[in-house]
Amino acid sequence: MRLRAILLVIAVLALALVPLGKASAKSAGPGAFLVDYADTVQQLVSQVEDSRLVALRYAKHFRTDPSTVLTFFRNDLSVEKLPTSDLHVYFLDQSRNIVMRTGSSNPAPGCS
Repeated sequence: MRLRAILLVIAVLALALVPLGKASAKSAGPGAFLVDYADTVQQLVSQVEDSRLVALRYAKHFRTDPSTVLTFFRNDLSVEKLPTSDLHVYFLDQSRNIVMRTGSSNPAPGCS
């Protein structure tokens, strides 16, 4: 259950910070797990399906394999609005390590 809650928070934040439009893909920005901006669950799922790099980033974070991440995202992910105080935002720092910030609406430096 805890893993599910963490996955939900990560995915929601990824969606909030990282939108994707197929016709005009916009970069997710520095620190994002995704390569392109995604503003729907399907766009997030598509990136995890299509990009080994994205799938491996999420798999590393959740300490599982990419297929488990993809299955969860496909079947159980939904977009929710969370209070700022409940946010735990994970992103890649300049050394490509996964780091976390809490309670911030714009947590990753350089992410827009």
